[in-house]
Amino acid sequence: LRSIEVDGGVVLRSVLAPTALLQFAAGWLLLFVSAFLLGARPSASARPRWLRLSVVLPLLMLLPLGAFGLNLMSAPPPTPRALDCSAGLPRMQAHATIEASPQGAEPAYTAHINALGLRGPERDPARPAILVVGDSFVHGSAVEDDQTIPAHLERALPQYQALNAGIEGDNLVGALSRARAWLDPVQPAALVIGIYTNDGTHGASTALCALPPCCRREVSWHLIDRLESAAQHDNPPDPAWLRGEVTREWGALAEALRARDIPVVFYVFRRLPRDLDLGWFAAPEARSATVMGGCVDDAHYFDPQSSHPNPAGTACMAGEIAAALRPLLAR
Repeated sequence: LRSIEVDGGVVLRSVLAPTALLQFAAGWLLLFVSAFLLGARPSASARPRWLRLSVVLPLLMLLPLGAFGLNLMSAPPPTPRALDCSAGLPRMQAHATIEASPQGAEPAYTAHINALGLRGPERDPARPAILVVGDSFVHGSAVEDDQTIPAHLERALPQYQALNAGIEGDNLVGALSRARAWLDPVQPAALVIGIYTNDGTHGASTALCALPPCCRREVSWHLIDRLESAAQHDNPPDPAWLRGEVTREWGALAEALRARDIPVVFYVFRRLPRDLDLGWFAAPEARSATVMGGCVDDAHYFDPQSSHPNPAGTACMAGEIAAALRPLLAR
């Protein structure tokens, strides 16, 4: 990890948490007791100073040990992306409502999370599902719930329900891992994996959930989010390492898809990540198709240089995904 940026909002929430206030009060109490013991005037019957120090020093050590214990026992506060790691499968926090502020050319938006931890309406058991997994493009940053790629995809294929398993800041390795974990809970009829330019070097949601809860409290998503520029531009990963990571996750996912006879579409939003080869996904174990997205016009993005797709862009992308899915679903 080349850099760590601590989110001030998460630190503030941690400081103002009840356990943190309790630690603060206990710390001052220990300091007053220690000062009294050390500063008491010795008398004829007073114990030697070394004996008093043997009482004070353990008291002072209780503060960091108690803080560490309370952090381990207490649940971490929500990250800015409302990521839930408690179930072992990185997902959005169930029933959360995310109010995102405007970012540059992108407007503010509201994301509603269902009981499964996926963005959008609740699971409809009467319709087969299309599971769409990926990063912020799939999640739908800067667009409302009914303007995301899965929402447009559901309108294009109304006999199916498109489930939005996109997580902002995730990468391809994390998406492949999460897709395999979602197969049993969702039982999808088809799978869509979205790939964006920075998904080869961007941090994965699984990396944040691998941190112990005590560290997730203060580090938050920025531990992952701010690694991209250094990794992608200054010191890109070894292509052999990247291929090993991707093919390991894809191999396990492909076998699971073959066992359930689930087709998969790999959709590239703009261009492939650096050193990533779509040929890695040509596995006989799974019925798969790869699509190089053609929705790259300026009109498809809030800011053509540095933004997520607008509603016209998400609709265009969903149309291309639907066209690739139809023959696979027909089989």
